[in-house]
Amino acid sequence: MKPTVWMEEEITKDYERAKCLVIILKTKGCSYRKCLMCSYYLDSLNEVNDRDIINQFEYAINKYKDFDMVKIFTSGSFLDDREVSQKVREHILNKLKDKEVHIESRVEFINESKLEEIKDYNLVIGLGIESFNPKIREVINKGISNEEIEKAIKLINDYGLTPKAYLLIKPPFITEEEAIKDAIYSGNKAINLGAMVSFCPLTVHKNTLLEYFYKKGEYEPPFLWSVVEVLKNVKKGLVRCDTSGFGTLRGASNRCQCDKKIIEAIKKFNLTQDKSYLEVDCKCKDFWKIFLETEKRNIVPISREL
Repeated sequence: MKPTVWMEEEITKDYERAKCLVIILKTKGCSYRKCLMCSYYLDSLNEVNDRDIINQFEYAINKYKDFDMVKIFTSGSFLDDREVSQKVREHILNKLKDKEVHIESRVEFINESKLEEIKDYNLVIGLGIESFNPKIREVINKGISNEEIEKAIKLINDYGLTPKAYLLIKPPFITEEEAIKDAIYSGNKAINLGAMVSFCPLTVHKNTLLEYFYKKGEYEPPFLWSVVEVLKNVKKGLVRCDTSGFGTLRGASNRCQCDKKIIEAIKKFNLTQDKSYLEVDCKCKDFWKIFLETEKRNIVPISREL
């Protein structure tokens, strides 16, 4: 049993470029499994024990020995004992005690007991918040309140650790313009609360309820212009954007040859936090502006295919 593992360039919480080891461990997966857009739990295993997970981790750090930081994903919550036991967490974090380590957790696993256990490590804890609009979170079945989110972020900061807010760009059932405004609002809210921000422009996963709406023509992933607009207008703070799925039919795209140029610009922004990289242009930007206006007026827009 081997994990998915690769190396990439990343920026640390101290704004330094770093060689980052990314590890996706095969575990029992998320215990919640109700989010409308998520299929990660489908990659989970029914039978996996502590030794299996430790062996996966050891394989990853021995395959790539020269790295400065580590991002660990489990398709769920690193702090969920059902998914990753305290014994396994201790083994992993002790091996990485001199590294900046990014983990993920649902908000309900952020409590004093867990943070007391991990407070001495250099951790960034990613929280799947998606939006600070409770109505949007209700529609996508996120199952958490603003009060719970704010309490978790404060608790992480109080323990000297670093919170990171994962936020969606264009959740379902809102217009493109509303999605832009919601992402900017949510990003600024997270920064004000003392969290890093990682935007996740929505990609349509297979075997999800979101895919059902996508196939019926009732959902389209965001334009890359919308992603750029969000990144340009969020206030100063450590902000990055996941580029997974960019330029594909199921991911953020302008359906134009400019996709490649814009994707590279966003990657450069991620590593430098320099918004000047986002000053890109293309004739298809006029189409995006028309799309925003026609959608707002409830007019059926013309095809996105240029």
